[in-house]
Amino acid sequence: MKKKFLKKYSIILCAGVVIISAIELSGNMGNHASAEMISQNVTDTGFTTVLGSKTVSGTVNTKPVITAGGFTGSKTVSGTAAPGATVDLYATSGKVTVTADEKGNWTANLTTGLTAGNIYAWSALNGQNWIESDQVTVKQDQTSLKVKDLTYHVGDKINLRDGFVSMTDQDGNTTTTIPGNTSFNDPNGLHDNIPGVYEITYVHNGITAISHVTLLPNVTLVAKDSTIYTGQNWNMADNFSGTVDGKPLDLTKGKISGTVDKNKVGVYPVTYTYEDQSKTVNVTVKQDQTSLKVKDLTYHVGDKINLRDGFVSMTDQDGNTTTTIPGNTSFNDPNGLHDNIPGVYEITYVHDGITAISHVTLLPMANTKPVITTGRFTGLKTISGTAAPGATVDLYATSGKVTVTADEKGNWTANLTTGLTAGNIYAWSALNGQNWIESDQVTVKQDQTSLKVKDLTYHVGDKINLRDGFVSMTDQDGNTTTTIPGNTSFNDPNGLHDNVPGVYEITYVHDGITAISHVTLLPMT
Repeated sequence: MKKKFLKKYSIILCAGVVIISAIELSGNMGNHASAEMISQNVTDTGFTTVLGSKTVSGTVNTKPVITAGGFTGSKTVSGTAAPGATVDLYATSGKVTVTADEKGNWTANLTTGLTAGNIYAWSALNGQNWIESDQVTVKQDQTSLKVKDLTYHVGDKINLRDGFVSMTDQDGNTTTTIPGNTSFNDPNGLHDNIPGVYEITYVHNGITAISHVTLLPNVTLVAKDSTIYTGQNWNMADNFSGTVDGKPLDLTKGKISGTVDKNKVGVYPVTYTYEDQSKTVNVTVKQDQTSLKVKDLTYHVGDKINLRDGFVSMTDQDGNTTTTIPGNTSFNDPNGLHDNIPGVYEITYVHDGITAISHVTLLPMANTKPVITTGRFTGLKTISGTAAPGATVDLYATSGKVTVTADEKGNWTANLTTGLTAGNIYAWSALNGQNWIESDQVTVKQDQTSLKVKDLTYHVGDKINLRDGFVSMTDQDGNTTTTIPGNTSFNDPNGLHDNVPGVYEITYVHDGITAISHVTLLPMT
């Protein structure tokens, strides 16, 4: 605003009274008449001025000054003026009128924040002319506060000042040192080592910024590669384990990335993440080559049954073959099979989830070749042998045929009416309608069994040993021994060991052959 002031004047100062004459004020002053010249020429704070016919008394008005609030967005503008002066602030949003306090300070509160442009103020006091301030250019407010998120583990030393990165003032001056008047909260739980995410609000000069502080547990994560075979389920516990603050890790609380196709051969990377810990492993899926081969079995009633005989071979998952049945292979043992009930039984072998079926056929007891075991010597009337249990046996002896039945153990005995004579004997057996089977022929030999003893003489009081009466013996084939066999029996007559003199008869018996020895006991000499 252009103002034109006093052209000529005169001043008379007398006893604190100033008389101004011939004052000319000109120029466009608007609604604000200026008393600038007066304030420039009178320095006393108390005065009386006569202006024309008007007299003004009191404090001199002074030029207002805008001291704060010259930035965009500000809703508060402050400054100084003469104490008690009326101040009209012309902000970018319009005029606001305030009054300077007793110290000359004033603050104008705006309804709308400042925008780019100029602001200025006028002040008036005690009816004196209005005085205008210097204009202030509203600057872009460059105030900023930059923080960062923080991560700690339980037990770490926590310093929330570390969340501060930098700040700029209104003029754009930057500092990376956190000012002492910057405040921030310290939430409950953070220093109690309770894992979680905490929100820290930093405040400086009315600017706020939020840092998220993550407090993590102490995690130890262990990982290893693994191999499975097609069709098998993959379990992450086969690859991952660990601890959280010293306690076992609950794997279900972590995150798995990556998939395993159990039906497709390949190598699958899988990553497990728990909090800030992460491990990656390779899960290899191989073709499962497991196989189990068995065979059918056939037995007859009475045979010794071993179901392990049905196993032929097996291959493991990697294709390695064994012909020895593993100890962990299971198989069922059906009712009736060991009860000798003929039929076809199904045996299921199971190994590592693989099954194979063997059919076991149990046939009626088989006929077997009969065997003549005793009765090969002339004169015998009893012939014994073996055959299938329950088999019919036809014995053809030198005197004719005799038919008998083998007992449950397969033993049979044929009693002849006439003793055997020189020649051959043989037998036929039949069972359950099966074909007759002939035994080997047996040649009947002359029985050469003999038992030779001698008489003995003792005196009363002598030591008596009746075995001394044995001389020798021959078996049926004529083989001779001079040592008395253990199965040779002899009697011990009454009186002999009572030292009663006399002649005693001792009968020796071996394999049905008897021989008599006379023992004479003489009086003591």
